Amino acid sequence: MEYRRNAMARLEQAEELDLPIRLAATGGRAAGVLLAVLVTAGTLWAFTGSLPRTMTATGVIAPPPASRAAGEPVVVLYVARQDADRVTAGSAVSLAVPGVPPTAPAGHLRGTVSYTATTAAVRAAVTAQLPKDASRVPPGAALVVVRIPAGQVSLSKALPLSASVHLAPVRPVDLVSGS
Repeated sequence: MEYRRNAMARLEQAEELDLPIRLAATGGRAAGVLLAVLVTAGTLWAFTGSLPRTMTATGVIAPPPASRAAGEPVVVLYVARQDADRVTAGSAVSLAVPGVPPTAPAGHLRGTVSYTATTAAVRAAVTAQLPKDASRVPPGAALVVVRIPAGQVSLSKALPLSASVHLAPVRPVDLVSGS
């Protein structure tokens, strides 16, 4: 009966159609405006901003061939086949030789991608060049040849190394859409 009495009392009250509607308190309005600004800024950044991308790879750095002894060392990186198409000639590469401090002359090198081979690396050749690190090389890896400017390092034997290949930046919306 209590519900019926409350309902009847409500029906008998005058309607308040002439009063302004209060949708949110001042704090709620400020939070709504802040949320709108953040969503707008995020959307704008998604379409106009960019994210840097890097890829890690295992490889070997070798002295120049005897035919060009005064030339540049040869760096061969092994990259997963599906990632090889993202590596383009001219991409910057940072190289780190394990066991050599980054402050030493041969500890941290920079180079550029010369080319990416179209054929997969032969497993026996990878194992011969990287006996300890061959397990880190993905099966069917593609070869990426990196050019290091002469004078950065002089080598007497081949050394294993790890590398970060700096790829072209990508827009955040492209990551979401998968393109």
